[in-house]
Amino acid sequence: MNKILTKVTALCVGLAMVAGVGVAVGSKKVSAAHADSVTLTQADFSSSWNTTQGPQSGTAQGFTLATTSGLYNSAHLRQYAGATLTLSSNVGKMTQVVFTCTANGTANYGPGKMSGNGYVASSGKTGTWTGNADSFSLTGGQSRITSIAITYTVSAEPGLFLGSNSMWLVDEGSAKSVTYTTSNFSSTPSVAVSGTPNHVDVSVSAGLISISPKSIGTETLTFVATQGTQQASASLNVKVYDKHGLVEDDPFTVAEAREAIDNGGPLESVYVRGIISQIDTPSSFSGQICYYISDDGSTTNQFEIYWGRNIGNVNFDSVDDIALEATVVNHGNIKKYNSTYEFDSGSYLISYTPKAASPLSSISLSGTHATSFDVGDTFSYAGLVVTAHYEDSSSKTVTPTSVSTPDMSSAGQKTVTVSYTENEVSKSAEYTITVNAVTYYEISFLPGEGSGTHASAQAKEGSDYELPTTTTFTAPEGKVFDYWDLGGSKVTVIENIDDDYEVTAIWKDAPSEVSDTLTAELIGVTSYGDWSDISATSSAVYAGNSTKSSHDAIQMRSNNSNSGIVSTTSGGTIAKVIVEWNTTDAPTTPRTLDIYAKASAYSAA
Repeated sequence: MNKILTKVTALCVGLAMVAGVGVAVGSKKVSAAHADSVTLTQADFSSSWNTTQGPQSGTAQGFTLATTSGLYNSAHLRQYAGATLTLSSNVGKMTQVVFTCTANGTANYGPGKMSGNGYVASSGKTGTWTGNADSFSLTGGQSRITSIAITYTVSAEPGLFLGSNSMWLVDEGSAKSVTYTTSNFSSTPSVAVSGTPNHVDVSVSAGLISISPKSIGTETLTFVATQGTQQASASLNVKVYDKHGLVEDDPFTVAEAREAIDNGGPLESVYVRGIISQIDTPSSFSGQICYYISDDGSTTNQFEIYWGRNIGNVNFDSVDDIALEATVVNHGNIKKYNSTYEFDSGSYLISYTPKAASPLSSISLSGTHATSFDVGDTFSYAGLVVTAHYEDSSSKTVTPTSVSTPDMSSAGQKTVTVSYTENEVSKSAEYTITVNAVTYYEISFLPGEGSGTHASAQAKEGSDYELPTTTTFTAPEGKVFDYWDLGGSKVTVIENIDDDYEVTAIWKDAPSEVSDTLTAELIGVTSYGDWSDISATSSAVYAGNSTKSSHDAIQMRSNNSNSGIVSTTSGGTIAKVIVEWNTTDAPTTPRTLDIYAKASAYSAA
């Protein structure tokens, strides 16, 4: 069976017959006339005007509102600049019509943007037409209309009015319905379709006409309301479309969507499959993304997704939610804006399939990694660059899955195997290193005047060996280690090792021990304050912050109070510090003194 979809685009035209006399379309037979009024809003045209800019026409409660360029918005009806807006009555002559807009006066979208015979715009949000006509037109700049209050003269002529002049159906799809109303019948009339429809099935119940698709095609349905000799009729144009492009599991290609736009439809609730070919980066992200699709993923013959949303008609979390070369199905209304074929704003993804990864075909090796080592060295592949190559000719740098470790205990050519696995496909590559034979020489240590042992060391031929600064030898009485002697010269490094070497420990006299005793009397301060340049027995110079207690002791403040004593000139290596507490000042309470040491004197207290 063909896959089909229907669009019913119809003007609801009231025809009337009274006492068996036919009345032509648009003619009026007036009797017992009286005034009535009705207020229409944008919601009354939600099913007849669409959301894509273009010609619009819709009928509600016997009034037809048409424009040469406009669209339906959930908050207003939009009339574009330069377009003609026409209001026609099928129920009586209009005497006053008040348009309410979203802005005031002549401001953008206000009533002052429209003009026409009999029309006056206020400085507020309303504009009023006054006259006595079945139809009138307004032109001008862009206006946004939220309501239309109509006062009209009602005749006693019977009428039948359909609630929509636009319907489309999908072959094999669900039925759609249109409401109807009648007026000026002596009692409730019966309503039926005239003749036998070719492409749809029709059923009528109280106030509602149900239309089901049957086959692809276009036809005009005429409905007749009858009560005794009273009769009225209305017409509806119906189109049943092939459902290709209008159901989720049978979407248009990009080429087919472009062709549908060029041929006038279908344009609403369309599904299109394509490959993402371009993604615009917005200056600020608000949840929707502008991007493009094409049939082959190239930037030729693209179709724009204008501010599209994610699957489920929800906002994207990030522009990174989509990527080039992914295959998508998008749903919404389509149009041509200037020269751009596009989904109108409000469309959303039905499915998203990332590009399948191309299979791994090989890996190659490059980089600055070492290829020459000595026996005993630790192997390293630092600097190695592994590049993965794929069947689609693409490539990228990767981290190897494994790198073999060669035998470094013997000299010779060694093979290193590098492997990389992706999506259960493994590829390997090899490179060669050279492990060079080396000669090691022994560095022996002699005690000189000392005694005991100091372990010998091994040094590679051609290398430089740095001698230790201490020794495990036992020093002679009153001596300390000074340096190593090699052939009568003091050495710290043996350069370019080419033989076995013996070095001898040289000793020097141990430094004499000198004690400095610091007292409150020596420091000479009697109140808290900084002091400096105090010396005792050694060459050390001291500074600090303290005072003298009532019992002639050095008194310092509590911890973290910038109080204490430092040496500003070193007198040698400090061996120990002895603190003598004045028990008169602190007979029972424990006292603590923090002592710190470093390798050089302090610059100040």
